[in-house]
Amino acid sequence: MMRARLSRLMRQIPLIAFNAFMELIRQPVFLLLFTLSVIVCLLLAATPYFGFGGTGIDVVNFDVKMVKDGALTVMLISGLFAAVICASTSLAKEISSGTAMVVLSKPVGRMHFVVGKFLGVAGALTVGTYLNLLAVLLASRMGYDAYGNPDIVGVLTILGFMALAYVAAGFLNYFLRKPFVPTCVTLLVVLLTLGFLTVCAMDKQRAWWVVDSGEDMNAGFMDIWVFTDAAGTDSRGEALGAEEKDEFAAGVDWGIIQLSLLILFALWLLSALALLCSTRLSWLPTMSICSGVFLVGLMSDYLLGRTAEGGGMIHSGEYVIWNPPGNQAGTHSVFRLKPRGIRRLAGMEFLVKMNVNGPATPKDKQLVDGVLTLDVTTDDGQIKIEYEELKTKLDGVLKLRWNEPLERKMIQIGRLLLPGEFPGNSMELKLAGEIREEINNRSAELEQDEAKKDLLIEFRILDDQVTTEVVPGHLALWIMPEHGTLTKLDASVDEEVTVARGAVWAKILYVLVPNWQLFWLSDSVGVEAEELSSRRDLEAAKVEAGKTGDRVDMTQNVKVQKRADISYREGQVPWKYILTSLIYVVVYVGVMLSGALMLFENRELA
Repeated sequence: MMRARLSRLMRQIPLIAFNAFMELIRQPVFLLLFTLSVIVCLLLAATPYFGFGGTGIDVVNFDVKMVKDGALTVMLISGLFAAVICASTSLAKEISSGTAMVVLSKPVGRMHFVVGKFLGVAGALTVGTYLNLLAVLLASRMGYDAYGNPDIVGVLTILGFMALAYVAAGFLNYFLRKPFVPTCVTLLVVLLTLGFLTVCAMDKQRAWWVVDSGEDMNAGFMDIWVFTDAAGTDSRGEALGAEEKDEFAAGVDWGIIQLSLLILFALWLLSALALLCSTRLSWLPTMSICSGVFLVGLMSDYLLGRTAEGGGMIHSGEYVIWNPPGNQAGTHSVFRLKPRGIRRLAGMEFLVKMNVNGPATPKDKQLVDGVLTLDVTTDDGQIKIEYEELKTKLDGVLKLRWNEPLERKMIQIGRLLLPGEFPGNSMELKLAGEIREEINNRSAELEQDEAKKDLLIEFRILDDQVTTEVVPGHLALWIMPEHGTLTKLDASVDEEVTVARGAVWAKILYVLVPNWQLFWLSDSVGVEAEELSSRRDLEAAKVEAGKTGDRVDMTQNVKVQKRADISYREGQVPWKYILTSLIYVVVYVGVMLSGALMLFENRELA
């Protein structure tokens, strides 16, 4: 009996989900919304209206970044409208029209009905987000600044494929009586994918030469494809080499896929909330509630985040004042401390204890297993701790953590420089010191080996960074009170402010209200400097001059490296964060659907 019930469940939910999916993509508003969003994304990339510049001046081309951010914003806004409209009308309309009562009069449980409806809505939103994703990827490729050229051929190609989908759907509707809207949506998915691949196979520069040969550079139809040998002709009529062509999908920012997945998760979450509301309300109140939750969620960090987490940030030049509980002598746990502002130190946490008017703590016992003990004295019941004092105490352990990836890289390079000297695959950090000593002893021999010259330069760049005494970057310290009263100097307003503990009520509300900023990380993803590329010219000059341990005169021997000369790479959202967000969304959607089922179970449908 249990097997038969499970079999019926597995048949009912997919069937209800498919029917809900088909019902949603049959709505003209669905087709219109996602067609317009695709066109708007393309227009953002085809029009030079930002004018921030950036080519050859800064590591960030703000014109292209604004195009990407604008296209992602279009994806989010169109998806939010679709999520609320689709989820609210899908259930509320069937309840008001009596369709739900007819369906539930058959051997279909209400749980199956609600879950199937959500899966159908989620599937429709996934299709719409996929169409927007293709448009945003194309926008990242087509974006340009005042010094570049628009990808007119690419835009016209995509619009042509979209027009073909509409025309083909019209023919199928007229001659074969196929429903126009779902047929057009299906053809858009197929043809927009083909259009994306077609545009990615074009060389953007040669496609521009087809439109405008003002530079006396000419290209024909066969010249614009990355897989052909023809590459156009120059001003003298001579053929250009195919090696100058772009690669397939050159310029496409694939990191947008992770950002789009986060937006899709947000749409699923909002659609679950809309489904919960639509069990009792019509589509208009549902839309109002979802809009309110969305706005509050956008401000949840400001309204609830600080109150929920508690604590405060201290920067260089600021201090903390602690009042011991009862003004008692002894050792007290004062606050927890987390380094902020340097990505490599993420996850580190320390417990700061105060030894008030007690015997001095031995130096080797002041920082043990993440517990920092400070010896302090007080007569008036107040203890002042400077930022610089905390940083000085922590510099050693922070620098060790900052050095870890550099020392692992040093071990890898050292094994290439000294094959056979350090066998095995061990990556124990103590090997870095042994390898450094051996390379310094054999530096004259290694400098004569041209094949190892670049490796030696890279090793010395790493060694320079490892031997720096302090952690590079702007380090801030986040403090969270444990016992006693804690205040800090806020240098921005030149006032002492109380550092509060997290409030329980704020933590509960912060968990219940979706924080949409967790799903919008476009502003948090920028370029990252390749650390190993800096000072390469300086180290090369050292090797050439034979001055392994001495500094060379940079004004005579090497050109000072500018910021624009440093290699940069595009930052991306880690897949671990994507997985964590998915787990959060699954739990939240489960809670919303449970609430929807409770409300739906007690509703009279007659």
